[in-house]
Amino acid sequence: VTSSSDQNLKYLGLVGFGSLLQSQPDILHNHSECRGLILKCLSDEDVTIRTRALGLLRFMTTRRNLVDLVTQLLGHVEAASGQYRTDLVEEIIKLCSGSKYELIADFDWYFDVLVILAGVRGLEEGQGDAIAGQWTDVAWRVLPVRAYAVRRSLEVLVCRGPGRDGGDDSAERHIAPQVLPAAAWIVGEYSTLLPEALREEGLDTMYDQTSKGVYHSLVQSMTSPHDAAGVDPLPNTTLAVFVQNAMKVFAAASASACGDDELAACATVLTSNLVVHSESVD
Repeated sequence: VTSSSDQNLKYLGLVGFGSLLQSQPDILHNHSECRGLILKCLSDEDVTIRTRALGLLRFMTTRRNLVDLVTQLLGHVEAASGQYRTDLVEEIIKLCSGSKYELIADFDWYFDVLVILAGVRGLEEGQGDAIAGQWTDVAWRVLPVRAYAVRRSLEVLVCRGPGRDGGDDSAERHIAPQVLPAAAWIVGEYSTLLPEALREEGLDTMYDQTSKGVYHSLVQSMTSPHDAAGVDPLPNTTLAVFVQNAMKVFAAASASACGDDELAACATVLTSNLVVHSESVD
């Protein structure tokens, strides 16, 4: 029925699947043709059919197929809009985080998924909060992923720099604002992992053309006067997290092999930029 060209029959077929799965939740594991039909329904022109099919994915998700399913859902997120996009993002998070992440074999991969979701435009505030919650929870719970979490969080923070143009997409990059304090907390709390996070080359760590190194870039990003008193300032709750973790990064720089020039640059930025933050009435 779900392969029928009649939309009403297709919808009723999905409803029937849903009822059957309540009593026999493992049936989809043994019938690959049924899984294929449900996945096909995710591209249907009728949003009610797409939504009904989306609700069945939890019955067919396993540790083996999680990556493929989420990859397909991410492709749908790009083309979706409105409530269906909201439903897709929520379903991806549910599939990955269910039962304390029991289906995830590669947490670096999941962190990449969170970065992609954080870049989706038009998210509701609650969805941004959910992504931010996953961002910090994964880094806190999963020790082996922390250095990679620091790397991706660093990337999110420094890509906001005014010098990040020059032909790539970074200057136009969108990040859900709720994720910014989560990224700041990770680079501050685990700032001693910055050297390990940067062992793999290929990441541009410069906030702008004056940046002396990764520690200086982070301090610049998290104490930017533009965030505190610009045209579109960040919430005071975010600024508070930024300043607190900028100090943690500075402390890590002081205890690391950071050069004298970079350490002096960090101190200069803090001395200059924190004046703007201290003038806030909040």
